[in-house]
This record gives sequence, C-alpha cells and structure tokens, in this order.
Amino acid sequence: MVDKEAWDEPVYEWRAYAVRCRYCGAEYESMSELENHMMDAIDNDDYNHGSYEVLYRNEQVDTIHHEAETHEEDIKEKRWVEDTAAYDETVITGYTCSCGATK
Repeated sequence: MVDKEAWDEPVYEWRAYAVRCRYCGAEYESMSELENHMMDAIDNDDYNHGSYEVLYRNEQVDTIHHEAETHEEDIKEKRWVEDTAAYDETVITGYTCSCGATK
C-alpha cells in the first residue's frame, strides 16, 4: 500500500552570475571584463569606478528523487470479490435442418 507517492526534491545553491560597477551600474560576466571597465575609466581620469559588487542568484543545481513510501498489510481473512455478475451462456452444439439433416 502506498503511503506517500514518489516525488522529486529540487536542490538550490546561491551562485555568482555577474559583477556590477557600483558607480555606473554596468554589469559584467567576469572580473576581467570589470577590470577592463575600471582601467578604461582610469585612462580617462575617472576614478569613480573602483567599487563593485558580486551578484548572486539561487539556481537549481540538482534534483533528489525520493521513492514512494509503502507498507504491506497482513491479510487476516479471505473474501470473495465479484468482478462480473454470474450469467447463463447458451452453447450451440450442432444444427438440425428442416429436412432432418444434422451438422
């Protein structure tokens, strides 16, 4: 007997997906891209782009499958179960012609 159906449990993990310049809000997928952004700003005598933040999101990284929880029950008595009601069947065992011939 099934007590609890099988089910899948998603597993999540916080993962970094980008870095953002705190001054202008530009987002980059890697630190090297952000560093290029900062160096370009410095080359233009703009020293405001030196601060950044790492952006995270909760991503599904795995799925744990849980089998159904079941148990067996002892049968203490036998019971007859009627699947189909009883009926009489006519079985043809031969044919008789009006002339008397049989088959």
